Amino acid sequence: MKLVENGMKITGIYGQEDGLFSKAQIESTAKIIGKEKLFYLENCSHNPFIDQQKQFLEILRLVK
Repeated sequence: MKLVENGMKITGIYGQEDGLFSKAQIESTAKIIGKEKLFYLENCSHNPFIDQQKQFLEILRLVK
């Protein structure tokens, strides 16, 4: 929260099949950084760059 308060730009990219974070944790993160800055990718585990490379790169282009 302090990073956001200090103006740090944060984007969250998570895989729905990751298993490390609960849906509640993802929703909590979205509230902190903003829903438009959180991407929760389908058919993706812990490595979005590998599992959904096309989507991952498109997200990076969007959040410049």
